[in-house]
Amino acid sequence: MFVKDISDELQKGRRALDSIKEVSIVTDWQWDDYSEKWYLEVIIYNDSIENEEEIVPVKSLWYVVVDGSYPKGKIKVYPSVKSGFDDTLYHQSNNGKISENKLWRVGGLCLDSYISALQKLGYKDEPCTVDERLHWHVQRAVNWITCANSRKLINPLDPFELPDFNERGSAILAFNEDKVSFMQWECVDYSYGYVDLISNEINPLVYATSVFRNSVNKEVMPIKWGDFFSDDAKSKINVTKGIWILLNSIPVVKLWQAPNTFKELVDACNKCDFNLMAILEILAHRIRDGKGHSLLVGFPISETFSGEKSMIYWKALKLPVLSHGKYTQNGYRQKENGYWLRDKLSILKHNIELNWVVTQNWSANEINNRGKMIKSLESMNALIIGAGSIGASVAETLTRAGVYKIHIQDYDILEIGNLSRHSLDLSNVGKPKAEELVEYLHRINPHSIARSINEKFLEDDKKIESLEKYDLIIDCTGEDSVLFGLSKMKFKSIKIFASVSIGFAAERLYIFLQKSNSLNNTNFFLKVLPFLDTEQEKFKDFEFPRDGVGCWSPLFPARQDDISIASSTFIKVMEEFIKRDDLKEIVKIYEQFSSKDGFFAGYREADKIYE
Repeated sequence: MFVKDISDELQKGRRALDSIKEVSIVTDWQWDDYSEKWYLEVIIYNDSIENEEEIVPVKSLWYVVVDGSYPKGKIKVYPSVKSGFDDTLYHQSNNGKISENKLWRVGGLCLDSYISALQKLGYKDEPCTVDERLHWHVQRAVNWITCANSRKLINPLDPFELPDFNERGSAILAFNEDKVSFMQWECVDYSYGYVDLISNEINPLVYATSVFRNSVNKEVMPIKWGDFFSDDAKSKINVTKGIWILLNSIPVVKLWQAPNTFKELVDACNKCDFNLMAILEILAHRIRDGKGHSLLVGFPISETFSGEKSMIYWKALKLPVLSHGKYTQNGYRQKENGYWLRDKLSILKHNIELNWVVTQNWSANEINNRGKMIKSLESMNALIIGAGSIGASVAETLTRAGVYKIHIQDYDILEIGNLSRHSLDLSNVGKPKAEELVEYLHRINPHSIARSINEKFLEDDKKIESLEKYDLIIDCTGEDSVLFGLSKMKFKSIKIFASVSIGFAAERLYIFLQKSNSLNNTNFFLKVLPFLDTEQEKFKDFEFPRDGVGCWSPLFPARQDDISIASSTFIKVMEEFIKRDDLKEIVKIYEQFSSKDGFFAGYREADKIYE
């Protein structure tokens, strides 16, 4: 807890507000024991209303709340309980409740986010100095009120933002919706029913939508996931039943407030011409098992505020446990009419608070928004030969970036020494590398459908047919035999062949890429051999590290950071090669180099052998 003495920084920040003509200070800095923050009570005047009814009063009371570490920490502006403003508007937290101290409502203004309307009226970038930071926030609050009363808080072309549903808890409900599934939903004739929710025992806090059913439990919309949420998962998959309703618009009360109580939810559904209580009466009989169940509320949204609806969005809440067993309305038998009457009178009461669950769209497009591969690479069916450190790093990066159809071929077992530079961990030691790597890929992306092939890659004419299904074949073994074996095969379709290997101590990186139906590796070996000969001569007297005792085998000296740099470089080169139709073959040789002062500087392309 901060000392309650007002700091010089707080006093300087407050004095800076004197220059804002629309603001009048009501009370100087006060300490709030509930939130352990400082607050100012201010009056904000606004006379910009033009020919329309005010939303925020011309003279309104607000609280400016800051951390004791000012100018660091958070700054929020909340409407006073006495302000006469209890609506929730765009770019504002849910304003439907009152704070513990009973002074302000909890609908803080979202002033530090990008709001195009405020960009024009206020400072563009938030300052961090004592004199400017508090002034910036309060001035933005004044501008926010101006925009609210002028009905200009949003620009029609602004990215769409949902209202604040006041989600809480540690559980996450994941759904998988995009433009394609939106068109599929348009063909569904039902607006309510049951939904199967699946979870993997590896992380029981995450539930995912699986199958949407109608009121008689018939499947109407299956949802596709990768192997983490499928019967192919090695770990146990649990299935629970929930209820879903699909509305024609976002359920809000007042102007833009998500429902906080059951009555508000009923009212919001009524605004969407949907009788929630009537639907719950139809569906309740299948979830009378003494357990809590989820209600998924779906609605269409657009990419921008004025755009056409293009995706179904879901928000989930935990329903209270419904009447069941001996718990029926007094004077009624243990039948549905007695259960439902008790639900209406005692369980689904108007004033109960809704328990909104954290709900997220885990569609492939949403997950990969932070970084994804080119479309042509995302859709490829890939085979990675070699599940060692390079192969594992390549597979992980591709999976995280949206390449989901990957097969891993390797016959080796993971050993403890591998962990110094491998993606896997102690739980995988002693098990087949390919199998364990595939399970790892499933755990890092819910859309991964990787498979393992636990055998050594051998030249075999009978193998050609099984390899035809792959668009991309990546050799990560560093063994000449794999490239020689592939070169003796002729495929019906054009493949992208890729090879990545690193030289001694990862000083060099060798990359070979070719588009062909029959691999020709001649040019690659001609360019690489002089570099390999140089390495052998340079490191002939090097004392290799040894693993274990007895009949030792030399270990390849390179660290995890070397592997990461090498695999990342390879993937960037491969992506560019695939993107360019004019390229049919490239050989790239890179080497690590240092700056003049001896610090690592990265890779440079080695078109000659440097001494």
